[in-house]
Amino acid sequence: MSMGYAAPGARTNLARRLDARGMTSPRGSAERVIYLLRLVIEGSEQFTLGELAERSGLPLSSVHRLLRPLLTEGIVERGDGQTYRTGRELTRLASQLMAQFDPVRSARPLLAGLVRKWSETAVLCLYAPVRRRAVVAAVANAACDHCPALEEGIEIELPWGSLGQAILASLPPGESEAIFRSITRSPIAGRPPAKRAQFLEQMRRVRDEGVARNLDEELGLAGVAAPVFDGAGRLIGSLGVVMPLPRFHAARDADLVRDVVRAANSFAGRAADSTGRAHPFHIPELRPDVH
Repeated sequence: MSMGYAAPGARTNLARRLDARGMTSPRGSAERVIYLLRLVIEGSEQFTLGELAERSGLPLSSVHRLLRPLLTEGIVERGDGQTYRTGRELTRLASQLMAQFDPVRSARPLLAGLVRKWSETAVLCLYAPVRRRAVVAAVANAACDHCPALEEGIEIELPWGSLGQAILASLPPGESEAIFRSITRSPIAGRPPAKRAQFLEQMRRVRDEGVARNLDEELGLAGVAAPVFDGAGRLIGSLGVVMPLPRFHAARDADLVRDVVRAANSFAGRAADSTGRAHPFHIPELRPDVH
């Protein structure tokens, strides 16, 4: 499972992780403004021009120039001394968007319910189409010494682990194959990807069953995840449970799959309710004899 682990509640600087992975530098002015805005949102509460220039890899003069329209529109504001911070206009716009449907807020009680039932870590991932990765958006950690503690904000490469595979199998075939062809080795264990025929069979099985399972003996982790959709029926991510491999019991697999699917369907129902639409996609629950 390609993901990082840290103490519960730890905050990750996602922008810095993106830079370390060799994210393509933006070229045009509009792309650079968007790039800086992403760094501002995903960074610390206050920052200096020098810090933003260092994180972005852009010249200080360019960062100063590109911030001007954001300052004019209230998207960024001046802070104490020589610092800057996110602006109240950005907060207002984000609040309007989240009032329509806030996936993290909607998922948290569902994740908490899975933790109460299974005493394992429950996770919501959101798909980032531009980067073709998933971002851990919400985590409910179990009170377990050996349970994996995931950091909110880390990225997951889709071919590795149940959370990524649930998303990958739900993408259009051309897109999922393009993502598969782009990988070389798993980020943590360094394993090569499966053969194409194995990959296609795995994706077919995930689509047929509505869930992705991953039992990774090398990393000692197990996971079950289902895709999640918004009120328009668009794929937005995945929701699932991860645990140490020794705590996974095959005899209870069907019960765990059922609870994960129900949580994913409840999430989609909440998304549909927020938009006043009937949810067009429902993951069928597996029959008791399907394993």
